[in-house]
Amino acid sequence: MTVEQKMSECGVILDLDIEGSASGILKSKTFVVKDFFDVEGFVTGCGNPDWQKTHEPAVSNASCVLKLLDAGARLKGKSCTDELAFSLDGINPYYGTPLNHHLPDRIPGGSSSGSASAVSCRFVDFGIGTDTAGSIRVPASYSGLYGFRPTHGAVDISGAVPLGQSFDTVGWLSRDAETLLMVGEVLLDGGSAARSSSTGNELDASKIASAAIARSMFEMIPVEISQHLLVAADSLFDHANRAPDAEITGYTLDTCASVFGIIRSCEAWKNFGGWVEDFQPQVSPMVMARLVEGITISPEEERMARRLKQELCDYFDDLIARCGAIVLPTTWAMPPLRNATADALLDNRKKNLRLTALSVAAGLPQVSIPVEVSTGVRLGLSIIAGRNQDLALLEFAKKILV
Repeated sequence: MTVEQKMSECGVILDLDIEGSASGILKSKTFVVKDFFDVEGFVTGCGNPDWQKTHEPAVSNASCVLKLLDAGARLKGKSCTDELAFSLDGINPYYGTPLNHHLPDRIPGGSSSGSASAVSCRFVDFGIGTDTAGSIRVPASYSGLYGFRPTHGAVDISGAVPLGQSFDTVGWLSRDAETLLMVGEVLLDGGSAARSSSTGNELDASKIASAAIARSMFEMIPVEISQHLLVAADSLFDHANRAPDAEITGYTLDTCASVFGIIRSCEAWKNFGGWVEDFQPQVSPMVMARLVEGITISPEEERMARRLKQELCDYFDDLIARCGAIVLPTTWAMPPLRNATADALLDNRKKNLRLTALSVAAGLPQVSIPVEVSTGVRLGLSIIAGRNQDLALLEFAKKILV
């Protein structure tokens, strides 16, 4: 199979075969890594040909790539990403749209689209990507996969191109909860040690003892989907106590999305603006329009957004302390068709962001679990746990049969 065929069928833009160590818990496991992470000897492309042309090959592996190789996993390729990771669609104007093997007539979700495609077609056992706004959780939901976004800062993200440092995380996808946990045991170990040196916070080994359904968030999605997700949510309470429903208003979710949008826009321009001004690269109109938003935001607006972000962190820390974990839908509806209009895609992104921005703004871990919502069709049911409860959340997800 050529690289072009692999891109079309399983989202791989660079064919690799880098063997991991001779031993480790991931021995015999294979993976791909989103083309936002450094792999020694290759240029990190960020989904834009001009970025690739104007940057040198990486001199070392990204931290997460190195840890996975050291744990015995075999790297099979670099996977497609949305241009500069600036979307939740999975559509790249230069490299194409990776196939959604779960729903072939629909988009795969992004920006870790290639990693989701490679896992869902069984080319590899797990895929590594970034999740800034939902770029692991959305493609996991659309592709019928498990997906995990860790506590912000819990996994070392060095060696990845930054988009919005206040929200960027290393995330991963798999076809089963056991593999998802195994990857977490590798990546979260080093992240815990690095984080504790600056914050004093270790990963929380306590179990998920209780959970609350965010019923208002299920009411935001079509009833033909929410009814199946809610039935599946009941299976959680075989393993945890049921807390009273978590009251999360639309205003709170809109605030999360707004805070994210302001801070991420400022940081994205700081990360990519110099490159745009120096090289005048070809960047698609949609991405350029979103990129330059960072220029228009005043320092006072950014300061206010950062104050609100801290308030949201405190609010959700308190809420989860009372209810244990929060259960919510991962995405708001079926993925759009591959030929959906630009307006339909924009509306879909906005509605998904209302759901994904909660854990983003609060910096909390979230796992997405595939649930059958109609015959042969699966979408994500999510659980958000307390700060640094990453391994406990992954252990919890492994127990749930949906």
